[in-house]
Amino acid sequence: MGKRKFRLEQHRKNEERVQRSLIVSVPREMVDISVSSSLTITLPSPSACPVSIPLAVISECVVPSLERLTCNLSLLNPFPAWTVVSRYPSLVLLKFQIHGSGISVNVNRTINYCVSIHQELNWSFSLQNRTVHSDVCSMLRFLPTIINSIGKLKYVLDKLDGAYLCGGNPDRHLLQQWHYNASTLHGLSGKSAVLDDSLFLDFPTIRHKQCEMLLQGDIAGHPVRCSVCSSYRRSTLLPQTRCMANHAESNRVNYRYQPVPLLATRLLKLRKEIKRKSIQLSRLKAKVSLNCEASGVMVDEQLHSDLKAICGSLPDSTDVLKMYPKDSFFNIFWQQQMQAAAKKDARMMRWHPLMIRWCLSLRHKSSGAYEALRDSGCLKLPSQRTLRDYTHYIEAKCGFSVEVDFMLQKAAKVESCPERDKCTILLLDEMYIREDLVYNKHSGEMVGFTNLGSINNHLADFEKSVVSGHDSSPSLAKTMAVFMVRGLFTSLQFPYVHFACTNLCGDQMYDPLWEAIWRIENCGLKVLGVTLDGASVNRSLVKLHQSPSDPIPYRTKNPFSGDNRYLYFFSDVPHLVKTVRNCFMSSRRSLWCKGKNIWWSHVKKFYNEDSSAGMGLRMVPKLKYEHLHISSFSAMRVDLAAQVLSESVSQALHLTGGDEASETAHFIGLMDKFFDALNVHNFSHGARALKPFQMPYTSRTDFRLKWLKEDFLGYLKAWKASVEQRIELTKTEQNLMLLSAETQLGLEIQLRMARVNYPPLLLPGRDAAHDKVSNLQHNTNDHLWLKNRSRTSITTATKQNITRLQRTG
Repeated sequence: MGKRKFRLEQHRKNEERVQRSLIVSVPREMVDISVSSSLTITLPSPSACPVSIPLAVISECVVPSLERLTCNLSLLNPFPAWTVVSRYPSLVLLKFQIHGSGISVNVNRTINYCVSIHQELNWSFSLQNRTVHSDVCSMLRFLPTIINSIGKLKYVLDKLDGAYLCGGNPDRHLLQQWHYNASTLHGLSGKSAVLDDSLFLDFPTIRHKQCEMLLQGDIAGHPVRCSVCSSYRRSTLLPQTRCMANHAESNRVNYRYQPVPLLATRLLKLRKEIKRKSIQLSRLKAKVSLNCEASGVMVDEQLHSDLKAICGSLPDSTDVLKMYPKDSFFNIFWQQQMQAAAKKDARMMRWHPLMIRWCLSLRHKSSGAYEALRDSGCLKLPSQRTLRDYTHYIEAKCGFSVEVDFMLQKAAKVESCPERDKCTILLLDEMYIREDLVYNKHSGEMVGFTNLGSINNHLADFEKSVVSGHDSSPSLAKTMAVFMVRGLFTSLQFPYVHFACTNLCGDQMYDPLWEAIWRIENCGLKVLGVTLDGASVNRSLVKLHQSPSDPIPYRTKNPFSGDNRYLYFFSDVPHLVKTVRNCFMSSRRSLWCKGKNIWWSHVKKFYNEDSSAGMGLRMVPKLKYEHLHISSFSAMRVDLAAQVLSESVSQALHLTGGDEASETAHFIGLMDKFFDALNVHNFSHGARALKPFQMPYTSRTDFRLKWLKEDFLGYLKAWKASVEQRIELTKTEQNLMLLSAETQLGLEIQLRMARVNYPPLLLPGRDAAHDKVSNLQHNTNDHLWLKNRSRTSITTATKQNITRLQRTG
């Protein structure tokens, strides 16, 4: 009895101590707060009265030690689902209940949750006597590390109550692999896992060693396993998935080689497919019948008989083939169409070479139109991938190629053609392209860098290293220099070689030019001349061949020719016409000759008067607004320049311009004759247009050659002399009264060729009665280049700057 009284007395003293500590820690202003559930504590002082303290106040009170927290818990007992056990030196809260997971739950087992609060008020969590660390479980990282109040403890326990278990990986093949291997499984990433059959699931599962165990939230709508177990699952299942894919049965295996179970499965699928198609067909028939009944038109018996007769009189396929010769294109075309229509698979079709050539010509004109025609279903045509095998027979690359030389010999028919058909002209042009890099999957190279040959590439790299002081990276190509071979007396049109370049200069094109001439001469052809426009690169290239005795570089010796002949340089006449027009219309220049002005305003004034006459009839109907108001795009059009510098404009200015515009009219008339003399393109156009300067050339003493040497060249010299006599003007002001120096150089090169009577072009010892100059240095090769660009897969265009003489036998 004494011991029992002693224990009761001790318990009473502890209670009083707790009450005093509670009362002291409560703020005084919170005492009068009324709540529905409160705790009544009687102070030991006689003068004290009972005080009501809210539970929320006690829950938020911060305690300094574990003893205070234990007293508050014993006083309030706010967690009925948790059992508080005092295990010195910690405070332990236990919970036993059935808990679910994302996969399954064993209703015969309960989960042992244990929260231990230590003397420093830090805490730890264990699950079924297995400690769960915060560095593994992501949910525990977001919980407070110190529990110094009942409110924080309630927050932690509520979070643990709302968590669910990670289900692990209970896959059968993983469990089988577990029994065959040692106690650890390894995935592709080298991470290990353990077998867990002691916890809460009704079957064993495999967890990763770093499994989080607890996942935040409800089971519904959340993953069944943690991210670590999911990653391990993917790395473990990947080899099995690859193995199954490698051993899967192919759909293209012949039925005779497939096993019986697979055949039975396929047969069942086919039966279902047939049944589905039959239902679909019956529905379509019903719809057609309804549409015929709703919108059909009844015809009488006579019309019905006529329609049947017309349909019966249509020829069949054999009759169509009999309508054309056996080896004609039409016969081959219909045969190919019937064969392609009968093939179940388009890859089984073998196309005739004549059909391939016809399709290539269609695709060259318009790739989009060809694809639209093919997709329409009206004609059976080979795919563009099939055509690509023919157009890309030779690998496209910058620089020279032996395969291209063989193709040139074959295209020119060198072995069988007569000697005169071997005469060719080499065309050279440059065009801007878009800077970009493309990976060539066949060669493994990056295409798009500058490439002018090994020697020029090394020289360019050396120059960059000297200028910059260090090795520089290769630069992207901005332009494409292209060489094309054109026959003088044949229809040979062959894109020969191209070079990707940037900031090109004349000395860089010197070696490629002569290497191209050497290769073409070795192919059995004769290169008589080179045609190029008036770009600065081409002018500097031509000046490298200038002779000390002649300031005009119009020819040079060809060291690769067997007969020691000359190589002639031709300027692009259409380019010259455009540059003359540009000088004529330039606001910076004020052309002046022999005391009279050559002004663009004279042409503008005539156009305004002619277009505003209002009578419906015009003197020069071809002269339009776009001829006089030039944009950056229209400046490249040769037809606009040629139609302004035409005979009709010259005659109109003579008639309406008076003496003020007489020199302008004379200048335009001379330029028209100059262009016509070098623009003879057929036998009948000159006679049909009543223009003698476009008649075919018939002899070496043709009157146009004399006119070019004496009249036109004399006019240019007299113009220059009259300007130089104005000594009161500076040299710059005198130059602005003349055509540009580049234009004058191009004109003088052409006129120098007229002075030598074109000795290599008008071949001696043959009848020259029907010789003609066709497109002499004429720029009409845009369509020609687009038509032939696929031969070498060059993505740029060049212009046809050629001198072509044709002779009929």
